[in-house]
Order: sequence, then C-alpha cells, then structure tokens
Amino acid sequence: MGNLEVLFFPPNMTSVVQPMDQGIIKNFKHHYRTLLVLNLLQDGGKIDILQVNRMSKNAWEQVTSETTTNCFRKAGFLSGNSENVSDEEIQQTITINVWDNVSIKTTVTLDQSEVKEIKVTYQIVPVEKSNIGNISDLGDIESGPKQPILMAYPKTLIGTQKRGFSSSCYKDNAWLEYSCHLDAAFCYCCRLFASGSGNQEDTWTVTGFCNWKKITNKIKSHSSTTIHLTCMTKQGIAFRGHLEDKESNNQGNFKEAYSKKISHTSWIVQMKLIDICAEHIKTTIINEVKLTGFVAIMVDEARSYKEEQLSICIRYVNGLDVCERFLTFIDVSSSQKAIDIVAAILMFLEQSNMKDVKVIAQSYDGASVMSGQHGGVQTLMKEHYPYAIYIHCVAHRLNLIVVDTCKNIIVKCKKHV
Repeated sequence: MGNLEVLFFPPNMTSVVQPMDQGIIKNFKHHYRTLLVLNLLQDGGKIDILQVNRMSKNAWEQVTSETTTNCFRKAGFLSGNSENVSDEEIQQTITINVWDNVSIKTTVTLDQSEVKEIKVTYQIVPVEKSNIGNISDLGDIESGPKQPILMAYPKTLIGTQKRGFSSSCYKDNAWLEYSCHLDAAFCYCCRLFASGSGNQEDTWTVTGFCNWKKITNKIKSHSSTTIHLTCMTKQGIAFRGHLEDKESNNQGNFKEAYSKKISHTSWIVQMKLIDICAEHIKTTIINEVKLTGFVAIMVDEARSYKEEQLSICIRYVNGLDVCERFLTFIDVSSSQKAIDIVAAILMFLEQSNMKDVKVIAQSYDGASVMSGQHGGVQTLMKEHYPYAIYIHCVAHRLNLIVVDTCKNIIVKCKKHV
C-alpha cells in the first residue's frame, strides 16, 4: 500500500471533466421534452410506459455525433477548440388538425437547457394533397384504437350549420377511431383486417368519415355490415354462439354474418374453421419464438368438468416487444404427478418443433407438485433445461399472503351491558 497514492478531484470537478455533463445530457433532454410536448398535443395527454421508452430512444438517436464529439473535446479528451453547445431556442412544427382544405399548424418553442416557456401558435395553412390519406395518428395492433378526447373538435360547415366530431360517439363503439390529422372517423377493425376493396367501405378505412350530420346513423349501419362483423371476429370475439338454432335471437357471430349468404354453417364446419385459424396462429407464434431462440413457459392446471387440463403459455421477446401468448390445453386427467406433467410439457415442445429452443424461465403456482425442490416440476424441468429459473406465480403468492394475513387477524368484541 505504500506504493499507492490517492488523489481527489476538487469539488464539483465531475461537471467539468465528464463529457455527458458538457451538453450531451442537456441535448438529450431537449429532444425528449420536444417529443413529449408534441405527443401531448397530438394524443391529448395519453402517454404510457411504451411511449416513454420509444420517445427516449428517438430522443437519443437525435443526439448527433457532432454534439458528442464537441462535448468530449470540451472535457479535454480530444484536442482542438471546443464550442459551446447552443442554448438557443429551437422550434419544431407539427400539424395537429385538418379539415376540408384548412389545417392548424402548431409551433412548439422550447429552450434547450430547460423548459422556461412553451409557446404554441396557430397558423391556418392550405392542406397539401399528399396529406390526404395520412392516417399515421391512428392506432395499430399494439396500441388499439386511437380515441383522442379534445376540448374542442374542428367545425365544418354542413348545409347552414357548423358541425364537428363528438367524443360521445366512442361510447358503445370501441372500434371507432378519430384522426386529428384528417378530422375524420375510422373503423379500427376494418382498417386493419379488411382485405381487398370489393366489400370494404373505403370511407371507414381509407378516406375517413366526416359527414358529422349523419355520424350516428352511419355508425349504426356500419356496425351491422358483413365485412365489419368479419373483421370484429379477427379481434378475438367468440366465433360461435350459445344457441344456434333458428329460434335463437343471436346465433353467434359466424351465423349472424353469413347464414343468409352461404349454406355451410353447421357446427362441424365452424369447428374446422376454428381449428385452421388456431393452427395458423400457433405456427406464427412458434416461428417468432424459434427466431428469438429462447422462451419462458408458464403452466397451470385447471379442471374442466371431468377433465384435468394443463394450460401452457409462453413469454418471449419479438424485436423490442415482450410477447405473452397462450398456446394450448393438454389433457392430464390420467395423472397429475410431476413426472407426468413434465413429460406432457416436453412432448408438446417436441411436437411444436421447439425442442431446441432454450427455456430460460418457468413459472407455476406454489403447489408442491409444481414448485417442489426435490421432485417438483420445476426441478425435473431443470434436468432438461438447466438455466430455466423458477419464478413463483405472483398472483398465487399474493393470494397466500392475503390468506395468511386473514388467519392472524384477532377480532376483539366488547360486551355491552
């Protein structure tokens, strides 16, 4: 230790020698705040964790290499004259509303060092023809329908009266979307799932509906069309009905949509169609898992009438998204021993061509047959997948805590004389 000499930086030295403190962090914050304000103006203040992560990623990508190089030079790591990172106000412009041939242009002015003031100015400009059909502000499969609630929607002169969209239209119409760019209503289901142009209504999928005088009646008529019902089924709505005879008021989505146009609507045909769709979806999920190369499994038992069924769900990463999918039910009525459950899981993985996919995690309830350290499913699975860590199901753990807490509650009663 006698050959070591400890030296200390003077106070507040890190703010001088660290490149991140010379402007990189400041520049990143500026871009993030700009994206945040633009998002608030477009979506009406609805921001979730996924949007925050994406805004952070986009903000970091906007920090240029010139800025990084200059900050390293300012900290003394590179030779040459350093230039201060500009603190001037930077303006960014977006268009948040469009109707007829007029749009509202919003300019957001932010100070790079901190948010001192946000200036929002409105300017009426003509709409370019290239903007027609721009539906980038609508929802996708991940986000679901975009239903922005604004303090005031643009008004359009229809006849002798100015009319506009109303957020009350969202009620009882979960499929309805509104585009601020086009000041028009869209059908989320038909826009994503309708194929071809033979049956779909372009008004609800491409150009948007904006005749606000007839919006109520048009919503009712569109919701009963065949193409709309078909697209609704692609959202996971039940295919069959409880009662499918002629006396039933609702014979299920399939029969209600097609019984008057096709003849093959028996339960056998419906079940075959369901099996085909299920196999196609299952194959798509498995291909995504195989592309990733690793997966986590979640297994639980459930009794269905006289059968004991084993549900298998998986969790994996697809790009930057974490996906959680149900795959199948396995009949384990013959035996619920740990060795038999493991055999059923391994057989399913092999039949699904996922035997070579690495299982890195497993989650079950707290039953000894599943979580046992010496002969439970989690222990036996590790013999085949050594890196499959066991995670006790959080929902079951919470239930155990609540039950244990209730057992230890002492109720004291006073006798009133």
